[in-house]
Amino acid sequence: MSTVDTFTITTLDRAVAKAKTLNDSGQPIIRPIRYKGQDKYVAFLHPYQVYSLRTTATANTVTWWEINRSALSGGREEGADNIYRGSVGEYNNVIIHESARVPLCCATTTPVANTRRAIFCGAQSAIMATGRDSDSPDAKMSLKTEEFDYGNQVGVSAGLIWGLKKAIFNSNDFGVITMHSYAAAP
Repeated sequence: MSTVDTFTITTLDRAVAKAKTLNDSGQPIIRPIRYKGQDKYVAFLHPYQVYSLRTTATANTVTWWEINRSALSGGREEGADNIYRGSVGEYNNVIIHESARVPLCCATTTPVANTRRAIFCGAQSAIMATGRDSDSPDAKMSLKTEEFDYGNQVGVSAGLIWGLKKAIFNSNDFGVITMHSYAAAP
């Protein structure tokens, strides 16, 4: 991967096009999530990829700054909804979140320096499971309250056993596209 392979809005456009069509290996389309009646995807980018996305400006290309200025002038409040809270923004119905946990790209099993693997997700890309409280067959969460200081203070404890895992179907990742790019520290 070379320095010209940085993360741009075109990278997101390619991922959306790929998600909507079958690929050569017969993978199914990636269904978008439905949020308030609209189809949306979610992408997780490393901070260096977000930096590339925000600073890329080439001739005849719309920049990230122009896209977000138009969205805000069109009436969308930044961070108004839970799905957008903490997000970098949205482009082409892809809600973009920043995460320092995005891994390095790998050549076989060896990580490659200055590269990152952004994750593009649709519906059913992850599976969540919860355990249940052993005291009650219906309760998934334990909740305990105690009074201290002769009833002047109350303590609350909540517990939940849960797990989240990437969906795999027939030995293939399901509902996910990885987007590789050059992403050196700015």
